[in-house]
Amino acid sequence: MRVLRDVLCAAFAAVFFASVASASEIGSRNAARSTWDVHETISLLAAACIKWPAKPDNCQPQPRSILDLVAQDNEKSFGTTTANYYSLASRWSDDPLRMLESGSSTLMLGLTLWNKCDRANKDGPKWDQRGLLCASHFGPLEFLHAQDTLFSDPPTNEVPSAKPQDPASLGLSRERMLQWARFAFRAAVDPSFDAMPYCDAIKDPAFKDIEGSLTPSDSFHCTGKHAFTVARFFSSRCRRFSFHCDDLTKHDPGRYYVRQGGTGAILHLIQDSYSQSHAARLPAGMAPVDADKVFPSLSACQPVATFYDYNAQKTAESETHGNADKPPLIDVSCLQVPRAADDVITASARAIWVLQQAQLPGANLRGLEDELVNDIRGRVLVTR
Repeated sequence: MRVLRDVLCAAFAAVFFASVASASEIGSRNAARSTWDVHETISLLAAACIKWPAKPDNCQPQPRSILDLVAQDNEKSFGTTTANYYSLASRWSDDPLRMLESGSSTLMLGLTLWNKCDRANKDGPKWDQRGLLCASHFGPLEFLHAQDTLFSDPPTNEVPSAKPQDPASLGLSRERMLQWARFAFRAAVDPSFDAMPYCDAIKDPAFKDIEGSLTPSDSFHCTGKHAFTVARFFSSRCRRFSFHCDDLTKHDPGRYYVRQGGTGAILHLIQDSYSQSHAARLPAGMAPVDADKVFPSLSACQPVATFYDYNAQKTAESETHGNADKPPLIDVSCLQVPRAADDVITASARAIWVLQQAQLPGANLRGLEDELVNDIRGRVLVTR
């Protein structure tokens, strides 16, 4: 009976993880269902593109640059090289509780998403009511993945729409993502920001369009002995179903985990925006399709016509989301000069370069923060 239960759970988790946690997949080898290391591969290629001291301008990817290097494992996340560091970091938004790092399998992460998130999404609209893993995949923090649940802050419990966004909603979603990039950058590079009480940090006017989404449901995380710092938000490791979590800030004097989480959040946002089921990148004159359609696995250098809501995709009868998160071909639009937007490898490389600049003695952190956000605004999340 126990074997049968495990087999059935593996089957459910394999299907569910394939369509949810694989937002431009992160790699894992598992008997039930292995996943492709798309984020890790892009980050590896991006790190290799940087030739100091020049900031990358065009990494000149070829159509199969990603396809020829991906694997169904997590080996690119291990090792001591700089490239390994960025490969591991880029997994954070898909696994913000570091379940895979703690020894939990793809199966366990899939079960958490399938079982816990289905219940948690009924507990309330706030991220702490749903948990960070569930809130970022289904709820108010979907902008971590270059998607957006609803277009108000905080989000409401309206029925998700499969229709493409109007210009106002598109602009607001883009601003929310840019503000998230700014928040993550500060977490990655600024120790004084990391040490701030979390509930004070999110009140900065720079985060005005995501403050409601980042605000917890009550004062539990804001006062008393359980009060969060910004570092704590990025520094959890949970072993099973998000209930047994370690506070990694207690053993992290070098800020490794918050730096890794903030860095990975930026890379993941950029890279997910090149998945057609997250953001429709289309040439002028081509209208985006509804969210409940099947999307190609194609990384294009076109402007964003709409950001999609995953909740509208997961309710569709057929698989609509996961196909675009498989290892992508680089679209011909990325081989053109000039092009409307950077390719995903160049965009990631430019972000890494700015993050590395921020580690230098005497770095102008606010100037570099603006440089990163302006890069993402003007070269990545370009809208029509």
